[in-house]
Amino acid sequence: MQILRINKEGNELISLDEFDPKKSTDCIYWIYHIGNLEMAEEWLSQRLQLDTHSIAALCEDSTRPRAFLNDQSDLVAITRGLNHEEDDLPELVSLRILMQKNILFTLGNHHTSAIRKLFENSAKANARHDSTQQLLWKICSHLVEDIADSMLDLEDTIHQVEDQWESEHTLDNEKLLANRLFIAHAKRYLVPQLDIFQRIEQLLSDTLLESNERKLLHSRWREIIYLAKRDNEALFGAHERINILKDSVQQNNAQRLNRIMYSLTLVATFFLPLTFISSLLGMNVSGIPAQDHPYAFMVVCLILVTIFILQLVVFKRFNWFK
Repeated sequence: MQILRINKEGNELISLDEFDPKKSTDCIYWIYHIGNLEMAEEWLSQRLQLDTHSIAALCEDSTRPRAFLNDQSDLVAITRGLNHEEDDLPELVSLRILMQKNILFTLGNHHTSAIRKLFENSAKANARHDSTQQLLWKICSHLVEDIADSMLDLEDTIHQVEDQWESEHTLDNEKLLANRLFIAHAKRYLVPQLDIFQRIEQLLSDTLLESNERKLLHSRWREIIYLAKRDNEALFGAHERINILKDSVQQNNAQRLNRIMYSLTLVATFFLPLTFISSLLGMNVSGIPAQDHPYAFMVVCLILVTIFILQLVVFKRFNWFK
């Protein structure tokens, strides 16, 4: 657990023992905690005196995007961000947020790459945050910008797969499957996240009395909502392109199989009458016509060649070779 104290003199990381928001009311505290949600649950209960409903929402193992105000008018929000620590596609992880008057608590099971970077930059560069509302806006802004960058990378990857298919008619099935799984997982959480950002804007707007503050709040969150909508549109666009590519591959495989079956049918059709005549005349029974004639074999071969030529003429006449 890390605590960043933000004031006019600058930002500094402090220890847990130095944390005392009642004494320093002119400061903003950003508490950043990853892992061990049981420790966070105990800390929220004892140090922040948070109600049990809010603690349960913040510390439950399985979360869905949501936002609400508790009985103490604290904002509780569950969002989704990206973890870029893996070498492959980024992982969608839960970011839980508690916003009080001068305290912002962010926690989760895994790091959210954009928020960790923002926290580190705020600690080093003395980034200015005038209020917890502004800090919350910056956090959500970094979340959607990071997701937007990942959507661009996803579109580039799909474009490369499409080019490979058009030029070589081959696919990287593992890459295609990984992208399909990421899109399916992202649709489950990023689509409702847009509603959460709109819900957060509404909840914060209801707490403001002056119209100028509401206009400023609206202008800030409107950009986040716009980016979230664009991310969703890009996500659905990527999903449609993957489906089109999948249909194209299936259609190509079906056409290839049809061509193979058609070729086999042509070969079988060519040799069916020839095989019938050869089998009929090759029976080991008496009464086969002209079996003692010296030119019988030549005559049969001539008949077979004639039938073969007639088949070629008929097949070409009806364009069955195409």
